[in-house]
Amino acid sequence: MPITKTTLDQLNTYITAPNGALATGETDVVAQINALNGGGEITQVDLVKLQWSISRYSITASVFGNVMKEFADSLKQGANRLS
Repeated sequence: MPITKTTLDQLNTYITAPNGALATGETDVVAQINALNGGGEITQVDLVKLQWSISRYSITASVFGNVMKEFADSLKQGANRLS
């Protein structure tokens, strides 16, 4: 698979769009929590699925935050070199 460069607009769309990674991850986590609150017995499998969804959501948010921080730092360095 070839490596391609991703633009910030593409990354923003992937992460923040209504059906993007963050929105989908949040929806999945909320749906699983609501299902657990619905009553009935909670199994180990239910808890593992919930943990997986929360971890996936957290990692996505963390990576997006790191990418934005690196981008901001690069812009600051460029601005400092110009002045």
